[in-house]
This record gives sequence, C-alpha cells and structure tokens, in this order.
Amino acid sequence: MIADLLTAFGVVFLAELPDKTMFATLLLATRYPRKTAVWLGVASAYTMHVVIASLLGTVISRLPTEPLRYVVRSEEHTSELQSPCNLVCRLLLEKK
Repeated sequence: MIADLLTAFGVVFLAELPDKTMFATLLLATRYPRKTAVWLGVASAYTMHVVIASLLGTVISRLPTEPLRYVVRSEEHTSELQSPCNLVCRLLLEKK
C-alpha cells in the first residue's frame, strides 16, 4: 500500500508541476489577499476532481477485458501519440 501511495504521489506531483492548475493558483494568490481562502478553494476543487477520477477509475477497472482491447487497438491506428484513454486501457490490461 505504501508503494502504491508513493508511486501515485510521484507520478501526480511530477505531472502537475507545469499544469494549468498551478498557474491558476499562482494568479489567484497574487490577486486575493486571503491566501488561506485561495488555498481552500483550490484544494477543495482538486479534491473533488480526484474523487471523481478515482470513482471513474474504479468503474473502468471493472469492465471486461475485451472492450478495453478494442479501444487500445482502435486508438493505435488513429494517432501516434497515446491518448489518455489508450494509456488507461493499456495499464488496466497489464494489471489483469
């Protein structure tokens, strides 16, 4: 469990560094004098985002394997860049 937690933290921390959320928070903090209110607003919005993503991830992980394989195959031919959907499906298929 600790390894999963540290992996999730590391991946999300590195992915979110140059993210729009960081820049929006930076701008809000420069504009509004009550930094605690800015922090609470940003933290609660991000928490809601993570809860929704976790719930969707739970639902997707319970899908049968064959539809996931179909999504991965269909997206391999449409773009050389991996879409988030393709990446999630690949990770789920590796786990099963």
